Amino acid sequence: KYTQHVKSKRKDLDRNLICVFVRIGNTLGEDQFYIFRQGLLQDLIFKGYKSFLKKHGGIRPKNSRSVHTGVNETELEPTLDCWDVILKELGINNQD
Repeated sequence: KYTQHVKSKRKDLDRNLICVFVRIGNTLGEDQFYIFRQGLLQDLIFKGYKSFLKKHGGIRPKNSRSVHTGVNETELEPTLDCWDVILKELGINNQD
């Protein structure tokens, strides 16, 4: 078995890069857009992966060498339809 250790976040990652995750709906108009900066994604993955490894003593249960991870939709919920992230980057003042 291979033990993994999460040491730190990569410093060379562009934390300001804008990311858009799209959840495709079943019909027209049901798509959902999660808009956030890459730094948030890095933080969520870092926290979640570290917690997962701690729960399993640093050894992934199915494949100890895998580094596969992800985020769930609930974690991204606060970023749903956050179009202001893009508008602000473009210098557009949204007056809804």
